[in-house]
Amino acid sequence: NTTSVIDPIAMKEIARIPVGKQPHGIMWSPDSKTLFVAHERDNYIARFEAGTWKSMGPLMVGVPQHVLVFNSARPNELWFTVTNSNENDHLRVYDLETKKVTRVQVNVVHDAYFTPDDSEIWSSSSGFLEKPSDRMVIYDPITRKVKQELRLSGRYPFHTLKAFQDGV
Repeated sequence: NTTSVIDPIAMKEIARIPVGKQPHGIMWSPDSKTLFVAHERDNYIARFEAGTWKSMGPLMVGVPQHVLVFNSARPNELWFTVTNSNENDHLRVYDLETKKVTRVQVNVVHDAYFTPDDSEIWSSSSGFLEKPSDRMVIYDPITRKVKQELRLSGRYPFHTLKAFQDGV
């Protein structure tokens, strides 16, 4: 229930931050001033001021989260996937200005990421061997609607590759 900040040159821990239950996804704000931490077993997203590592107060989202992503063109929208929940609509957006959560209408989302030009969000349906899927879904981040669903032949335990995450 902690997140460590590591100096990549010295390879030493410079801070250990207490967070919620089972932290999973971490993401920097587009301006690099705030670190966000998702929790697979808690109903809030933690956030910390870069450098001081002081808590900036939780974002109450009401469900456990898996992955966090930002679109640099829309820095007030923190997108996240829902995990460990029986709720539908597993892709959601937290508006940092209004503090409102919007559900995006699709089920069974595991990972999500923006394309390099920020014009689309792609999501995989499963990241687990016991829950294989043949589906990738493409969303329009402005309308928050599904643009296209790709069905691939076979069934795959997708775990999408994201820059600075998942071994990339």
